[in-house]
Amino acid sequence: MDKSLKRISIRFTDDEDWRLARVLYEPILQGKNRAEQVASWIKTADFPMKKGRVFINFSNLKSCLLEVYIQLDQRLFTR
Repeated sequence: MDKSLKRISIRFTDDEDWRLARVLYEPILQGKNRAEQVASWIKTADFPMKKGRVFINFSNLKSCLLEVYIQLDQRLFTR
């Protein structure tokens, strides 16, 4: 997934980050994937904070992961 994110040269618009986040959190909610697997992937993702395109890639990832966190927090931990 990080390879796909790195190919994007513009900032996400029209809730693209929300739709991409769903690819990460829905399998966790359905028991098809463990949160630890996603966390492991996040730890290995390499998005250095630099200017230009690399920063856009990092910003897109950050926005996507924020939505993942919000959805998992709301659905798993606030019952």
